[in-house]
Amino acid sequence: MPAIADEMDRRSLLYSLLMPVMSQAMPGLDKGKCMYLYFVKAESRTPGGHPARPVLTSFYRSRHFLERPHDPYTVYTSPDEAILCVDAYQSMYAQLLCGLVHRADVLRVGAVFASGFLRAIRFLEQPRQRLCRDIRSGTLDAEAVTDRAVRAAVEQRVLLRADPALADAVEAECARPSWQRAGSVVYVGCYLAHCGWNSTLEAIQHGVRQLCCPVSGDQLINCAYITWPRRRSTTTTAPARRGALATRRCCT
Repeated sequence: MPAIADEMDRRSLLYSLLMPVMSQAMPGLDKGKCMYLYFVKAESRTPGGHPARPVLTSFYRSRHFLERPHDPYTVYTSPDEAILCVDAYQSMYAQLLCGLVHRADVLRVGAVFASGFLRAIRFLEQPRQRLCRDIRSGTLDAEAVTDRAVRAAVEQRVLLRADPALADAVEAECARPSWQRAGSVVYVGCYLAHCGWNSTLEAIQHGVRQLCCPVSGDQLINCAYITWPRRRSTTTTAPARRGALATRRCCT
């Protein structure tokens, strides 16, 4: 979807208002760190030479993200270098490692899409031995992360000391027989959604309530469908109104 700088400015302003508004109902959101899993994808070029990439990749590479001022609501456990790494495995490995090391300071966890968060949980089933080894030794596995920028950021700002106790705790938790059912506890009673089509379909599939906060484009239309009572949902406010609380059942 084509985008211009003014549109990015507008979206950034709207997104910056989400946490202050939510904090009115849930005080203390500005305390602690956020373990948010953000990812980018490699960009391509159009026949005319213009860069083509997903909207989230554009945002994470923009000045709005890279030059953002300090905000107590968005103190991330992941360094920017890990987020901007186009290798999905290295990015996930580094971000999970950083989140585990900062566990005592983490107040919120999440991802842009619920499916991404579930992938992170499944990711822990395989390389957890490497993660535990890194935490136990205070060093970064040379085979797991080869990107120089990511390695430097993690080693210099995150892995400051060895933590055998945390390594043992992570290994014990991930080795539980019920680990494969961990995904069943991820979804809570309600989650904040901008009503993009991906998150909307995920909510319908799993029967999860949404706190709808559309921004632009098809999000406004999707919100109208979600909160329209005749579409097998209930709402506390008028249909399509921003902030409407919708209960969505799985459609038949």
